[in-house]
Amino acid sequence: MVKRSDFMNFSRRYIYLLVIAAWLITLSFIIDNYFSAEINTTSVQKKLTSYVQDKQASISSLLKKKDVLNQLTSDSMRQGFMMELSQMPYYLYYFEYQPRGFRLKTWSTQSVIPGDNLLRTRIKEGTVRLPNGYYVYNKYNLAGGVIISLIPVKWNYIITNTYLHNQFVADDNLHLYYDIDSSASKADFTVAGISGKPLFSVKKVDEKLHPRNNIFSVLFRLTAALLVLLFIYFFATHLALTRRFLTAIGFLFIALMAIRVLSYYYPIPLNFRQFELFDPAVYGSSFILRSLGDLLMNALVFLCFVLFVKHWIGIKNIRLPEKDTRSRWIYLVAGSLTILWTTFSIGSIISSLVTDSQISFDVVNFFSLNIYSI
Repeated sequence: MVKRSDFMNFSRRYIYLLVIAAWLITLSFIIDNYFSAEINTTSVQKKLTSYVQDKQASISSLLKKKDVLNQLTSDSMRQGFMMELSQMPYYLYYFEYQPRGFRLKTWSTQSVIPGDNLLRTRIKEGTVRLPNGYYVYNKYNLAGGVIISLIPVKWNYIITNTYLHNQFVADDNLHLYYDIDSSASKADFTVAGISGKPLFSVKKVDEKLHPRNNIFSVLFRLTAALLVLLFIYFFATHLALTRRFLTAIGFLFIALMAIRVLSYYYPIPLNFRQFELFDPAVYGSSFILRSLGDLLMNALVFLCFVLFVKHWIGIKNIRLPEKDTRSRWIYLVAGSLTILWTTFSIGSIISSLVTDSQISFDVVNFFSLNIYSI
């Protein structure tokens, strides 16, 4: 057992580590609350409204030019005009009237195509959900057809990856706090178009689903965690010097295991799921190894413990007693089984990295590799 006097004598020398860690955690909470206050409903509404109305004004100004209309409705489009059109932050489509319906004649992108519901509706301005996201649309009737413009508001892919993210176009981080409200039943605010007509509603998401810390808050919390671990390591070293070696090992093992287990259930020191390294979509095989980041943390904790034990075994010159042949055989069998179990465990983890992840190990195709492959 660890005596209270041991801890008191040690804490007088190293208590400053815990004090600094406590101050860093306090500062991280203040920073998180301050920057969260910046993301308020009014500022978000202004940002989305400004984004939509600016694009609508740009489209309206563009379509007032006769040469643009001639290019959109002509049978042959200049290559330079087509390149300029494809680089616009919105999409334009020209549908020509046909006896049996509409025929798509000109388009600026192939990523999405307006459906028949947009062609048939009499509403000139509104919001529509298409296969890859939410768009604000505008219809412009011409003598020989109709022009439809699509302004992307929020991507909404069925499958996401490194290149496809379900986020607002106006702000990459806005999806962490808000989402499009299709029903508009519990909307926090509504975004209106340039004509003043309400287009779509936005609501706050549950903050527990997307907890995210400011970058400075993350640095403060990680530094605080390192200081706490340093305090634990120094105290284990103090125990190894002043008391029995097994007491120091037991304390270090229990402290590291307690912190690691708590981090599975609580955001200690912070919610790691906000980082891509801890995303189960990249890798996940079990509750223990539920992400690549968890595998890394478990490996670092195990390495820290093993290095501590190895270091003090060498300093204290600890040797296993070999009184008789029977004891030697017991040590030999136990050591062999431990090595065998470790080998199979490591092999299972390596196999799981291949079968239970989206990490590319195709070393022949160099460009398919990424940072996780390394």
